Amino acid sequence: MPPAGTPLTPETPIDISHESLMRVWDRLRVWADEEAQSAQIYPRIAETAQLHRSGHAGLLRPPDLQFAVKWRQRQQPRAAWAQRYRAGFEDAIDFLQESERTFEEQSRAEAERVQRQLRARRIKLFALPAILLLVGVPAGMLYLYRQAAEQRRDAAVARENAQLSREATELQQKLADEGRQRSEDLAPAARRAQA
Repeated sequence: MPPAGTPLTPETPIDISHESLMRVWDRLRVWADEEAQSAQIYPRIAETAQLHRSGHAGLLRPPDLQFAVKWRQRQQPRAAWAQRYRAGFEDAIDFLQESERTFEEQSRAEAERVQRQLRARRIKLFALPAILLLVGVPAGMLYLYRQAAEQRRDAAVARENAQLSREATELQQKLADEGRQRSEDLAPAARRAQA
């Protein structure tokens, strides 16, 4: 409908005269389903946009935002189409775009915050070993230096003790030799005195 021969314009309504035609025309069924879905989605977006303008609703957020964006991309609605269901098409599309923009900015900011946290963790992860290395190496070298100094001092003391021991031994030997020599020198006089 309208009957054959009637001039058609973009505003002319077309009715399907036989319902059986709808059951076999698959493309028409898809169009009808998409139209029914759009007729539900668009008024909700327009209503939320109006509530947002009046301060009674926030911007769209996932998953509603992704659903609405996919709908807009898939259906590419126009103002003339939207007028059939609800006024405020431009406001609704602006609201959807603002929601999308705000969510992307927030997502970017969150991603940057996570990156900063990861960098801070990496810095901490690498800074601790670096600090330990910077403190540990000099401390270890100082410890080794002190150990070596103590070993040198102990070796010097041991050498000095050995030298003193040798000198004491030599002195004892000298005294013993002198004592023997005196004994030998005094022995003839002692024998004479006894005699």
